[in-house]
Amino acid sequence: MGSPNNVDSGLYHFQTIRWLNEHPLIFGLANVHWRFAFNQSYFGFLALLNLYPFWGKGYAAGGIFLLTLSMCTLIEVGARQTKLWRWTVGGVLFVYFGYVAGTLSSPAPDIAIGLVEIAIALLLMRIALSGPGTEQTDRDFLVVAVLCFTAVTIKLSGVAFSAISIFCGLIYLKFKLHTGASVLLRLAALIMFATVVHSIRSYILSGTIMFPSTALALVDKEWSLQLSQILFEKDLILSFARRPDILNPAIVLGNWEWFPEWFARMAVDVISIFVVSFFAMVVSIAGSIFIAQKKEVKRLNVLYLPLVGSVTFWFLTAPDIRFLGAVLPLFLATGLWLAIRQIQLTQFGQKLESYTLPKGSEVALACGLLVLSTKLMGIRAISLEGWQPIPQVHAELRRTDSGFYIFVPGGGGFCWDHPLPCAPIFHPNLRFKDAPWTIVGTDLEIERKYFTTKTNPDPTKNQIYRFVPNSDSQAPANDPVSK
Repeated sequence: MGSPNNVDSGLYHFQTIRWLNEHPLIFGLANVHWRFAFNQSYFGFLALLNLYPFWGKGYAAGGIFLLTLSMCTLIEVGARQTKLWRWTVGGVLFVYFGYVAGTLSSPAPDIAIGLVEIAIALLLMRIALSGPGTEQTDRDFLVVAVLCFTAVTIKLSGVAFSAISIFCGLIYLKFKLHTGASVLLRLAALIMFATVVHSIRSYILSGTIMFPSTALALVDKEWSLQLSQILFEKDLILSFARRPDILNPAIVLGNWEWFPEWFARMAVDVISIFVVSFFAMVVSIAGSIFIAQKKEVKRLNVLYLPLVGSVTFWFLTAPDIRFLGAVLPLFLATGLWLAIRQIQLTQFGQKLESYTLPKGSEVALACGLLVLSTKLMGIRAISLEGWQPIPQVHAELRRTDSGFYIFVPGGGGFCWDHPLPCAPIFHPNLRFKDAPWTIVGTDLEIERKYFTTKTNPDPTKNQIYRFVPNSDSQAPANDPVSK
């Protein structure tokens, strides 16, 4: 296991997990740092895994579990597929799994959503090859629906892939499920309940649903983020994906001047995969139209819809390769599989099949895939000495205007797994307050705590709370608030 090295993990991934483990949901936590309110349910999953004997190691155990589950899904689906499918789809995903294995030390949701998208794509392929009307296809579609919902809660960038995947599944099932109504109702109730819980959590943290969206952001509360701030953070994400060297969204968004610099920054390997994938897609679609007139051949082209739709959505919103998940390797795998499948139906392809490959060619190909996968894994960066320590930082304990103490790190603003509360940016007007619940103008005797950065005076004169206890190491003895 290597050491965590993801930039965003240092900024907020580990801190988000720590908040989930050590404190209940706090209203306005996004006022401490806006990234704590991101629509990323993956951190809740990792926080749940922080139990004996892996306390503090859930950030890596979750990734290992998802990777293992994805590999088992690939083996299960591929066991009944053709040799061509195994060498193309299985081979490409095997190489991608090697890349994922080298990044598991960081709790990045980008990897999690990629593995979920792979499971969705594999089940869609099995549905497409099986045909409607079977118990297996109905069960696969229900699993796809749950996984698509999960993908959206992990990252909003997966909404296009998820929505189009469900639509494709319905096309293959001819918009008719043979599953009983009771099963569908239970599934709908489960998804609805999870949606409500996820939405409530998001609203509590920031005052909006699925931050950085602006849903319900018009309801202004003392603990909620201001609408202008939410809009700025959303624009900053879209702008940073295009030009990370410019931190003013007004300069980047609304024009195409960012494209030359963005394209020049794109890695050659990524561009090559895009080109090969699109070329393979054109070959397979053209072959299904002009060569193979069979309906069962053409119906496989529907598998391209989630991939093309995701790439289009990605390019028009936040075209950073991190936000593409596993769409790129899935695009390459699907394109190669269907293109070669079409070539096999031609006279040229039938002639090629008459030739016998040299003995050991499959072994050589397997060794090549293993070497490529190992190279992407970054084997030299992986230690065999077990769990590697999370980077440690020195953070200064600073006092806000209200008397609240918070740790602020130096050297780039990375908190990593520093004790709470820690934020890369210091807000002098940050306050931690409590106030009674109010229903229809009536104050209840139930207190709720919340963060706020709004500078309006506090009419209730509420006490200021701190998470850190008073001690010489955390609060200076000569500080009037610590006495």
